[in-house]
Amino acid sequence: MLSRVIKYKDTSNQNTAAEIYELGVAYYEGDSVPEDDDKAFELFQKAADQATHLLNII
Repeated sequence: MLSRVIKYKDTSNQNTAAEIYELGVAYYEGDSVPEDDDKAFELFQKAADQATHLLNII
């Protein structure tokens, strides 16, 4: 998970909703990053917003 976390953090503005969600899970669980519920929620919201935007395009 650590290598994926590094990749996601380095390219956080270019990630898919699923990748942003996975990074949120890492923060929520404290997996390879410090546990941070606020950061996790922020990332979950960003992933949801991105997914909703994609649905509006269809």
